[in-house]
Amino acid sequence: VYGNPSTNPVPESEPTKPNSPYGFTKVAGEYYADYYHSVSDLNTMCLRIFNAYGPRMQNRVISIFANLMLGKKPITVNGKGEQERDFVYVDDIAAAFIKGFQAPVDKYGKIYNVGTGQGLVLNTMIEQINDYLEANARVNHGPNVSNEIYQLLADTSLAEKELGFTSKVGFEEGLAKTLDFVLEQRKESLA
Repeated sequence: VYGNPSTNPVPESEPTKPNSPYGFTKVAGEYYADYYHSVSDLNTMCLRIFNAYGPRMQNRVISIFANLMLGKKPITVNGKGEQERDFVYVDDIAAAFIKGFQAPVDKYGKIYNVGTGQGLVLNTMIEQINDYLEANARVNHGPNVSNEIYQLLADTSLAEKELGFTSKVGFEEGLAKTLDFVLEQRKESLA
């Protein structure tokens, strides 16, 4: 929803300026939630989930790269691969939803970022996947993509203060669980 934010980590107060149809749908959902919260007794809360990852998440960047590496295929990244993102593990996302459901009524109608507040550069993530899988994958760098966001990190201080949410799963731990799942799925499909 933020598009290219003016600051990182980005707080919920940052104006929404989505630069993709996907981002527009997220903002539209927030407007619907706000509308129904304001005109009815429907309690709503919006959680802005940053880059989610974890087991069972097929067709996401980590599983895509892992499957390419395991298939001995090269990886193509946009530009130099210096894009930086905030990756949040699925267990932490589930914990944020539970905190939201348990929140006092005065927290409804609000928006909260759900992330780690920590950045991970795409090239570093690829190296970590490559090392874990011992894949020795080749990485090709394609052209930059217009409107691609260079850096997007969550400021989670509001969720921490008002919901008591902080992420607990570090990237290395979450990556290992995610890649173990990919390996197991691949083993089952080859059996």
